[in-house]
Amino acid sequence: MREKLTEYLQLAEMYDVELSNAAYESVSSEAQRLNDEATTLLPTVKRILTALDAMPKADLRPPSYRGSNETPRWVREGLGILRDHDEWATRLAPQAPILAADRFHPLIWEAAASLWHAGQPATAVESATKWLTAEIQQKAQLTLVDRELVSDVFSPKPSNGRTRLWFPGNPETATWKSRQDGLHQLSMGAYAGIRNVVAHSPQPGWSEQQALEYLAVLSTVARWTDETEVLNP
Repeated sequence: MREKLTEYLQLAEMYDVELSNAAYESVSSEAQRLNDEATTLLPTVKRILTALDAMPKADLRPPSYRGSNETPRWVREGLGILRDHDEWATRLAPQAPILAADRFHPLIWEAAASLWHAGQPATAVESATKWLTAEIQQKAQLTLVDRELVSDVFSPKPSNGRTRLWFPGNPETATWKSRQDGLHQLSMGAYAGIRNVVAHSPQPGWSEQQALEYLAVLSTVARWTDETEVLNP
């Protein structure tokens, strides 16, 4: 598109120079040739400006048009759009918050950081899940692992003989039940949908964005775990 618009401008400018050299006494064959080429380009120029949402309501005119001819200006506007188009998507996009990985729960980012910087985001996530498991095991003094561990220790049901990690507060209230059930379900989902996936497929094909989002899930589980209290059987 840029090539065709630039070509049209060059033809129009060369036509004006040729016409000026002839002192407007007559139209030389060269001027006629330039005008014909520019006229042939006009349908393509029109399609390009339409695609750029820059097509004016007025008709495009060839260089030989004797009235007010704004075609060169419109073509230059089209070239301006093409020049800056790639920047519009980023610089004029609505501002969005940025998720800073180094502000995740310290346990999660410390476990993931070295592998992440080595270009291994999936392995970094797997490392973070292992550290999270060890943290929960240590707090609850249990030897269960991964999904079996969080399914049991965060269960909102009364203890079955093993330690529970519960949020402080009254277990009879709706708020407490919602929070505890949220921790229970989220942690099981994290191990089923994140830990187990990368454990069974070391190269799951996650993008850095996906891996970052998974670390955010693990960070949430870690922060909620910090808020829990040990409820011995």
